[in-house]
Amino acid sequence: MSLIHPTFNRIHTNTMKLIRPLLPLLFIAFTCSSQAALVFTREDVADGTIRYDYNTLEDTSYINGKRTDQSFENAADAIQNVVRLKTDENPSLVSERNFTSAGRTNSFVWEFRAPENYKITTLQIGYRLTVFPQATEGNSIVLSVSVDGKKYTPFATVKANGTLQDVNKVTDLTSHVAGNLKYFIKGELNYTKDSTPDQMQIFRTGFGPGDWTGVPNASFRNTIGVALEP
Repeated sequence: MSLIHPTFNRIHTNTMKLIRPLLPLLFIAFTCSSQAALVFTREDVADGTIRYDYNTLEDTSYINGKRTDQSFENAADAIQNVVRLKTDENPSLVSERNFTSAGRTNSFVWEFRAPENYKITTLQIGYRLTVFPQATEGNSIVLSVSVDGKKYTPFATVKANGTLQDVNKVTDLTSHVAGNLKYFIKGELNYTKDSTPDQMQIFRTGFGPGDWTGVPNASFRNTIGVALEP
């Protein structure tokens, strides 16, 4: 099973050995980013479907219910000042505290590639987005989809309005990605005013009862239909 480019994997592993003790300082000093892609293989296809789950509680990815040990940091394609909040009993992805400021967007991108000689036929995305009442009005969470990594179409937006908004939903994105070899999912935390980072949370641990099977505590699911190219 190949989830990230081999070259990146070697570079990432060696680099992390050197900088891991400095990570708290690095988050303060500059933008954290990584370059990778989730490249599925023929072995990941079961009855024409690939199911990819991210378990926020464990910070681990699953394919068809099998653990891959791919964390958020080495599974996402590009991370701009977004980190996993570990102190909460329901971990989530939030803005890195030292970078939260008015007029700023912090984001990440997940890139998914179909196995060689396959095309994507269908796509359903399951997700949990939580905005707490204390979040400053005008701030928002946005999820978007793209097939080229350049032009994105929003499919989920939650705006802070002084009330608790806990969105558990599955959205069909087939019309956006069918016939393509890959797609991108972008998560954005938009700040028009200063706000405490943990007041807006992406992929908060735990989905609605009955909506998830096989991977407890998952809060980001990609159900990808694929077919061999003619």
